Amino acid sequence: MLQAYMAQLRRAVAFASRPNLASRAAAVIGQRMRRSRAASGLIEAMMFDPDIRCDQNRQAFVLEPSKKISPRMAQRLSDAYNFAIECFPGHGGSFWAQNDERNAELIAALRAGHLDTISAMANDPGRHSLFWGIDGLTKGFFPEKTTASSELEPSMWLHSDCILRLAEAVGAEPLRYPEGFPIRRGKIDIDQVLDGIERKIGTAIDFPNPFPNEFGIRTSRGVASYRTFQAIYQAWRLLCLSRTIGQRIVEVGPGIGRTAYYARKFGLSNYTTVDLPLGNVAQACFLSRALGEDAIALPGESAQIGQIRIETPSWFLATEERFDVVLNVDSMTEMSFDNANAYVEKIVATSCAFVSINHEVNTFKTADLPALKGVSGQRFPYWMRKGYVEDIYISSKRQITIADETIE
Repeated sequence: MLQAYMAQLRRAVAFASRPNLASRAAAVIGQRMRRSRAASGLIEAMMFDPDIRCDQNRQAFVLEPSKKISPRMAQRLSDAYNFAIECFPGHGGSFWAQNDERNAELIAALRAGHLDTISAMANDPGRHSLFWGIDGLTKGFFPEKTTASSELEPSMWLHSDCILRLAEAVGAEPLRYPEGFPIRRGKIDIDQVLDGIERKIGTAIDFPNPFPNEFGIRTSRGVASYRTFQAIYQAWRLLCLSRTIGQRIVEVGPGIGRTAYYARKFGLSNYTTVDLPLGNVAQACFLSRALGEDAIALPGESAQIGQIRIETPSWFLATEERFDVVLNVDSMTEMSFDNANAYVEKIVATSCAFVSINHEVNTFKTADLPALKGVSGQRFPYWMRKGYVEDIYISSKRQITIADETIE
């Protein structure tokens, strides 16, 4: 990578006809070199296995998909958003209020029912900010097709590391043992590792790519992005817990719905997502394209058996339904303290188990919430991402077994 940038620098200086132009060229390329080294260092710090490398030929961008959302779906998005916003109590001090500002054009179109604008943004969310903060495919956060292959290579290391972590988590690969005589992994055969994961999970894995320009690793099953492997692990954990606890699943803060997609693939058909009004739109955009428009029920619609329900916080806090497992990933500690505690109070009152996968660098941790005081639980590092903790709280008196440990 360094040699490539030095070559660019030499060419820029050689072809510059004026000294100030040469200086500017050198400064720009030097800045790019420093930024690239910083990005590479950050990515390597995120990796569990420092030896992982990926074949650059695996780098891939999703081409323009042929399927678009229907005018009927665009109208459903508008109706659902307007229903959700009418019962939305507000962000309560959460930084997610900034996301409404980023998406002012989309919100105006949803409010007014401008179907052409809604369709354009839903079909190509990577050019807008709908997925900001919840997925890599968003304006300003995903690499461009014009980015040099050498600059994309470090992110490919992280993708390969993530595949291997998933394989280790489900038992398809032995855990790396750094003591004694550590094995240098080097490059891995991605499709072979995915085969092993499928055998352990007992279900075929695919990678739906409904949106253009999604960046990831090319596999025989589609282009796999970083968030995809997180979602597969989370759906697998839900599957494991459901075998003992039950299959009525609720996910609070589900991103664009990737975990819900894989949970459905794994046979979990009683699945509800709960999110902010724009989050509801994000999940509908992905799930309607990945599973079909009739596979989901939006806020304000009557859900049919087997549909993934996309619901609002007001619905969740008011419902008298009971659930088996509630999942929250990377959002509980980004709410205001009062909102987070209100969610957990409801979870403890209405569900058997609460799975929290969150970091601990904000003003409070999940374990700090008063609603969890006295609730039995386990705490361990999250398999798939450094700096995250996976907590499992058992909120009923039902006796279950997790990881060979009996919890009352």
